[in-house]
Amino acid sequence: MKVLVGIFLLSFSLVSITGCQKNSSEQVTVKLKSKKEQKYHANYSYSQYKKAYDEVLSEAQNFKVHDDSQKKWIIRTLVQEKLYDKTDLSKKQVVQLSKQEAHTYKIWKAIALDKYHVHIENEKLDRYINKFEKYSPPSKAAFADSLGITKKELDHKYDRDMFEQGYVWSLLRTKLEKQYRTADAGKLKKVYEKEVADAIGG
Repeated sequence: MKVLVGIFLLSFSLVSITGCQKNSSEQVTVKLKSKKEQKYHANYSYSQYKKAYDEVLSEAQNFKVHDDSQKKWIIRTLVQEKLYDKTDLSKKQVVQLSKQEAHTYKIWKAIALDKYHVHIENEKLDRYINKFEKYSPPSKAAFADSLGITKKELDHKYDRDMFEQGYVWSLLRTKLEKQYRTADAGKLKKVYEKEVADAIGG
């Protein structure tokens, strides 16, 4: 999934990982809007973002989902579709893609913890999240308001898993530098994406 704030602070792009997976009838693939269109949406005002998020949350009510985590991923998928995707997804595709993204995230984290022995400390994670308090673009404020929560609640609770990914990556990167003998961030992301894609593809 593209980097979306709150949602947008993903330091690692899951969409590139899912794109590396082996083809299957279950997998949903999407085409992104042009860079020009994406740039246009990236420059939305607060009111434009608020309108978009309100529409997404209204649409999300049509999905009969009782699991809070799955509902969150459905909302993220709908936001992604509205702002960044050229592909119009069916309701079934939204559900499938949200599960696909959630599974990819789960594997991404599991490899970091189990193979590379990255340890998550909640206090340090909270401090990591606090570093982003001053970062408050219109998208973040609008999403928090649409959800009816504060920006702090958005960061520390609703989108905690997204910040956790950035925190884990900051620890994982050092281990990967030793494993692959390079400090090139782009190369490290690519090789780790491949590890994740290989694990998912079996």
